[in-house]
Amino acid sequence: MRMMKILLDKLEIKEYMKEIPLPKPGSNRGYNPIQIIESFCVSIWIGASRFAHSSWLRYDKVLKEIFNWKEAPSQSTYSRFFNKFNMQLNNEIFIGLNSCFF
Repeated sequence: MRMMKILLDKLEIKEYMKEIPLPKPGSNRGYNPIQIIESFCVSIWIGASRFAHSSWLRYDKVLKEIFNWKEAPSQSTYSRFFNKFNMQLNNEIFIGLNSCFF
């Protein structure tokens, strides 16, 4: 996973995500949308196949250290965040994000 972190940093994906219209958190304690997307990708890379599996990150101290997260989002955080998307917003964000990554 350290190599994936190096790749993400080299591709400057976080900088790209700062420029796109990501949905904002609903509260002042909410997670940064960039961290939500990054942690969701990491959960998929480690084998998560549903939102419930993404909670594995909450207990992995090494991954939190590698990606510099204080905490990892919960299953409900992912659900609330991704429920804010519609087809138009998906196209605005993820087509460009995929292009940046690939």
